[in-house]
Amino acid sequence: EEAQAERVRHVAVAAELVGGTAEVCELIAGREFDRRADAFNSMRADLGSLASAVAAMDLTRFADRNAVRAVLISLGAARRLLADIDAAERDASLSMHSIRQSARTMVEIVRRQAEELEISVKAIEAPHP
Repeated sequence: EEAQAERVRHVAVAAELVGGTAEVCELIAGREFDRRADAFNSMRADLGSLASAVAAMDLTRFADRNAVRAVLISLGAARRLLADIDAAERDASLSMHSIRQSARTMVEIVRRQAEELEISVKAIEAPHP
């Protein structure tokens, strides 16, 4: 029982981190940024800290491979958006609109993964016959 409760907590934390990642992607998608360094640093700091926390998750503690997949897809999406942010900062020909568009795409991907993790939490919590 204690091991199951620990698995639930671990997957629930993953769901929160992935959900937070989706929220940050959504903020980036909906905000008008200028090309100042502090705008890039802000996006990178918010998204980077969540991506680091997701990357630090111990995937061996997940009993459900769908949960592992959801975490990995979310991490990949966050890292992709971080790469897009870095590219836009280095290349002035890339518009800030392209960052927002990339963030919108990542919102859709990451939100779906957060929902998968919530399903995993409910499946673990459900009594097994």
